[in-house]
Amino acid sequence: MARETKKPTVKQMQTLLAEMTTTLEQQNQMLRVVFAECDKLNMVMVRMLEAQGLLHKEECSECGFKINTPLLEDIALPIHCPACEHKLRDEEE
Repeated sequence: MARETKKPTVKQMQTLLAEMTTTLEQQNQMLRVVFAECDKLNMVMVRMLEAQGLLHKEECSECGFKINTPLLEDIALPIHCPACEHKLRDEEE
């Protein structure tokens, strides 16, 4: 025999929606904190590389996006702008 399941009431749905909204707001707040901390760490790394002369700075002539690339072994300079895909230089350079 098939069991009959009751549909949730409007009040139950409102309660579930409120709980879900609260959870999403908490997750958004947590993500904002994580991204803010990542931005701080990124700034520290960029400043340290720049102070040691290990940072290549470039600006896309097409869209003006600023590109920072560490001058470290096995990290190639970008050939295309990550923002607009405009070619920055020939690959042979």
